Amino acid sequence: MDQYRVNALVTVFATGALIPLAMLPILARVVRRYGRLRGWPMISALGLLGSAVALGAFTVFPMPRPSSVECPSPNLRDYWQTDLFASIKPIASQAAVIGWEATSTSAIFLQVAFNVLLFVPFAFFLHQVTRWNGFGVIFAAFLASGLIEATQGTGFWGIYPCPYRLLDVDDVVANTIGGVVGVVISYIAISILPFTTPRKVPDLAPPSLGRRTLAGFIDLALIAVLAVAAQGVQAFFVALNDGREAAEDLLASGKIPLVIVLVAALAIAWLFPALRRDRATPGQVTVNIAPARLNSPRRHAALWQVTVRFAVRWLPMALLPFIYVFVVPMIEFACAVVRRDNRTVSELASVTLTRTRPAIRADQHMAASETQVLPRIE
Repeated sequence: MDQYRVNALVTVFATGALIPLAMLPILARVVRRYGRLRGWPMISALGLLGSAVALGAFTVFPMPRPSSVECPSPNLRDYWQTDLFASIKPIASQAAVIGWEATSTSAIFLQVAFNVLLFVPFAFFLHQVTRWNGFGVIFAAFLASGLIEATQGTGFWGIYPCPYRLLDVDDVVANTIGGVVGVVISYIAISILPFTTPRKVPDLAPPSLGRRTLAGFIDLALIAVLAVAAQGVQAFFVALNDGREAAEDLLASGKIPLVIVLVAALAIAWLFPALRRDRATPGQVTVNIAPARLNSPRRHAALWQVTVRFAVRWLPMALLPFIYVFVVPMIEFACAVVRRDNRTVSELASVTLTRTRPAIRADQHMAASETQVLPRIE
């Protein structure tokens, strides 16, 4: 397995897995802001995710082979365009000669226009989801653009012997202008379209099966990412001790040791909830749900119940070969579908049920209010 294939695997993994997972706090923010996971808030979260992945892919691809990258200069600054507006001034010069109509279809104009349009959806959806101050969103677009240009101007942070794309300061200007346009459109949408700001619901009803399934898949994705990251750390130390070829052979095998998968599953699906008062996994925290005791729904699950849930749901998935990984979720899902209370096998075994965290807090607050004793008046 050559170095190019190793680099390609790393970058595909980074853009295809890490960026979506980095959006999980955004998804959690949507659920907490509106008390729901549907309608425009969900569309906005998915739009932000899609635009972020698109920016990541634009940063990386297309990736040339390192042997095909020509490096006429060893100085990185020779691959950087730092003259402000050097890419934009020719547009006005060309328009003065052939007119704006013809210039609007020229390559130099379309390149700048594309750099502006690329950041419009990102800024729009970022503002819709976070409702940050407009200047904060514009600054976030500026930082994201700067990161993209730095990645390109360093040859993907040293993976390539020299940059295969030009670092252009004018691209940062165009991207930031796109961020301004996206924020303006977002403010206009908020002012004239009521559905962009739905009323928050109490979120006290039992969580839907789809919502609980999404939480499970988030946990599964986090376990996979943690296991792959651990494999990468292992390959790094193998490279230090046994050489790069041994590390490349390890990555090329595509097999992750069982102990790494078990540790990743324990960390995400047992240790994380065990350390939390509400006993929620990362996926459950994201969609604002948590396990509760069946005989006392206002109380969070006990540690032994979390352990049973892990042993029934996650331990078999960690031990099974990859081709059978989804057998356990299918059994869990089928059990929830056929039962009237929508409880899964792991919930039945651990004597728990899944509720929204606001519902548990509301019941706890009500119980505390009922047990308060009024002060005695002398």
